[in-house]
Amino acid sequence: MGYHQLYQGTPQDAVPDLTAAKQSFEALNERAGYILASAGLARCLWREGQFSASLEHVLALREEGLRVLRHEQRSILLNIIAGCYSAQGQSERAFAYMYQALRHSRPTHGRGLDGVLYCNLAHELLQIGDCHEALRYIDLGIRGELKSARLLGLLLVNRIICLTELGRATEAMTDVLRVRSMPAGPDGIGQVTYFSCMAIASVRAGEYEIGRDVVTQTRASPRQCSPDEQFEFQIAAALLAGHEGRWDVALAELDHVLLGAGANELDTAIGLSLRVRCMYFQTRSEVHERLGDSMQALAHMRIAQRLQLARAHLASQARYQAAALQTELLRLQHKQESSERAMSRFFAAASHDLRQPLHALAINATTLQLMAARSTDLALKQVSESINSALAHSDQLLDSLLDVARLDAQPPQPKSAALRTGTLIRDLHAEFSSLAQQQGIDFYCLEGNNPAVESDGEILVRIFRNLLSNALKFTPRGGRVEIESRDVGDEVLLLVRDSGPGIPPAMRERIFEEFFQLDNPARDRSKGLGLGLAIVKRLAAALDVQVQVDSVPGHNTCFSLRLARINTADADQESGCAPANQPAGESIPWDQIGSLREQRLLVVDDDPDALSAMHSLFTELGAAVRSASNLASTLQAIDEGFLPTVVVVDLFLRDEDGLEVLSLVRSRIGNLPALLLTGEIADRSWREVIDDRTLLERKPLNGRRLGAAIMRIVGKA
Repeated sequence: MGYHQLYQGTPQDAVPDLTAAKQSFEALNERAGYILASAGLARCLWREGQFSASLEHVLALREEGLRVLRHEQRSILLNIIAGCYSAQGQSERAFAYMYQALRHSRPTHGRGLDGVLYCNLAHELLQIGDCHEALRYIDLGIRGELKSARLLGLLLVNRIICLTELGRATEAMTDVLRVRSMPAGPDGIGQVTYFSCMAIASVRAGEYEIGRDVVTQTRASPRQCSPDEQFEFQIAAALLAGHEGRWDVALAELDHVLLGAGANELDTAIGLSLRVRCMYFQTRSEVHERLGDSMQALAHMRIAQRLQLARAHLASQARYQAAALQTELLRLQHKQESSERAMSRFFAAASHDLRQPLHALAINATTLQLMAARSTDLALKQVSESINSALAHSDQLLDSLLDVARLDAQPPQPKSAALRTGTLIRDLHAEFSSLAQQQGIDFYCLEGNNPAVESDGEILVRIFRNLLSNALKFTPRGGRVEIESRDVGDEVLLLVRDSGPGIPPAMRERIFEEFFQLDNPARDRSKGLGLGLAIVKRLAAALDVQVQVDSVPGHNTCFSLRLARINTADADQESGCAPANQPAGESIPWDQIGSLREQRLLVVDDDPDALSAMHSLFTELGAAVRSASNLASTLQAIDEGFLPTVVVVDLFLRDEDGLEVLSLVRSRIGNLPALLLTGEIADRSWREVIDDRTLLERKPLNGRRLGAAIMRIVGKA
């Protein structure tokens, strides 16, 4: 809202919203939002003519902003820096920042940022004398779907300046008349009084009445103009006086702006561009010539020529600075990417190193549970159950902590595609129906007419898995949970509703904080860890959508998000977002897992503890088991006559690939069923390795889930 007021209204309208946003982002420690709000406030200073203060504020944000911001956010910051330099007459720096702003933008339908960047870059190009290139960017901006009359007016004004500079003022009159007919906005944009360049174009085109009207209105305007506008106004007034034969008055108009302007070539006139300096001295030369003062006419023409040479040099500097800034940004990007790669390696290592011992421990705990079930020792049974319960919560905590940390270090990059929301929520309903039934909760899927959206299906599924888990966790037995896809105009509304205890209004922001839970001061682990909604917040930010919370305390809660609906027949009828295989174990009764006596299992894992734990469990379940730690020992077992009915393989063996081991085993024995295990948590697709005879499970697994996975793959085979 603050930026909307800034660009479509007045700085006074924008400051309250931007200030409130800055304070809120600071309280949340959201640096990207804080930087953008602060940059918006700096832009407000710029709009009020405080150019030096604006530049000081925005440069203080530059280093962190270039590190934290992405794509169009970075473009906004660069655009504001460019505007500050432009207002101070430093066109070469303004051009460099504006050029990079356009490179970093990712134009999005309806936002208009690309139009703003085209307009501003064109302005800097005409300032350094490259009017033909400026016209190209202006045409790109005008051809866009502009919804802002103000932005269109600014693009047309820049084209008027370009055409006048090129000696084509007559062609510019179409734009002059168009801008004059535009209604004025809150800041006067659309009124010709604020565009002295239009008066110059009109006089140069011979349209003196229009030029006089613009000068008259400008003179009566209370608005504070930039140095360029002040000089252009006096140039226009001088040209009109000259047209009337009053060349002495024309000279007086030009002399009027010299007061306090500085040296003879106006070098110290802060904010005055080389373009306007050239125009000013060319006009003075013309006036002196008309007055018969050839010496002064020649002197001022020489000044104009020197300034034109400086302008050409400025154009060269501008391109050099653009290249230097691009190099700096690329270096910064490389540093950021290196940091992200290092963080990814850390989480991969942390995941593997933490999951391996938990995997072995969880399987041993299940083996202990089996032994305790056959024993009459009650203490052994209690210890066994306690160990299994603690391990289950440890597994959940590890997954959530690593997920949150990974999302903070390296937010996912969405890969948008057309998908059907009805199909997506139907798949989720199928996934969670069994859990809802076990908890005695009525679970409904309302898919509507299966509308299509364009989004990242995998991220959407992760969001709604967390929302559904949260809803089922806090809905009492006998309650109701719904997941729904609904058309709302040009949008699709996706909702998860529950009949749980509700959320007080004051807590609806805090529930997205890490480890925050309502009504759980004792940290009852059965109510979760308070990380699910923190993960939802990060995933929603990656999709650039907002999760809305509506709740009636004591009655219900509804989480929802809105996505733009697309009209396409090409959206896949299948969401393609469901997991490769559903979590195994809890849906299969333990008594059905309790015997693997007819199976011969070949278990391949390079971790001795995990290998020993699986060997003990499968032996306890009655299977014939052969263990191997690498490809050589695997092939040795087969050569010695052990012909497995199922092979269990860790995907990441030391210096070897588990898939290659599986492939070689199958080449010798045939396409036997296989269970693949991995301790990796990276977001990658394993669909290429999943088929009717192959399942994938993530470590750590307890023995119950591991046994269930074996039964599932045997059943499929």
